[in-house]
Amino acid sequence: MTTTETGFLIALLAAVIGGSWVTREANKKPRKGFFPPQEIVTKAMCLFVHQGKTLASKGFDDVANKHFYRVFGGTVDFLETGERAIRREIQEELQSDITDLRFLEVIENIFTYKGNSGHQIVFLYSGNLARKELYKQKTIHIVDGPQEFDAEWIAIEDVLAGRIHLYPEFDYRKYLPAKNNEQK
Repeated sequence: MTTTETGFLIALLAAVIGGSWVTREANKKPRKGFFPPQEIVTKAMCLFVHQGKTLASKGFDDVANKHFYRVFGGTVDFLETGERAIRREIQEELQSDITDLRFLEVIENIFTYKGNSGHQIVFLYSGNLARKELYKQKTIHIVDGPQEFDAEWIAIEDVLAGRIHLYPEFDYRKYLPAKNNEQK
C-alpha cells in the first residue's frame, strides 16, 4: 500500500468515525466567526516555498491574543480526493493552478482556536504556483466567499526558530528547506 493510499484510508476512517459524511454544501449554516464542528474534519494544505520564504495566510486568535500564520488549503469535500481539494482551494483563493504537486504526509491536527476545540486530518502537499507574479507580491489579499484575509511570504528561518507560529503545528524541518536547498 502506498503512502497516499494509507493516508486516504486514515482520513476515510476519521470521516466515518467523526460522522462527517455530510457534504459541506448540505451542512452550511449561517455562522459568524470560527465554530468548528464537534467532529473530525479532513483538510488538504500545500506548502509553497520561494527564496527562503513560504506563503501562509495571516490570522489572529482574539481569545488567546495571538498572531499566527496558516498553511494554504481547506476542507476536502465528500467524494473529493485530497489532490483535487488542494487544487480547487488554491484556484479559489489565489486564482492559480499548482505545478509540481507532491504529496508529503498526513498530519493529525488537534487544536484550540478562539476558545473552541478542533480536530483535523490534514493531507499535506508541496507545490509551485503557476501564477509566477504571486512570488513577487509581499502581501496577497484573499477574498474567499464571505471571508477576507491577507497572505504573506514569511521567512522559513523564523518558522523553524519558533518566532512565527505556523499552523497546523508540525515539525516543518523536513519540508521547509534551509537556505540553499529549496524550490524556485
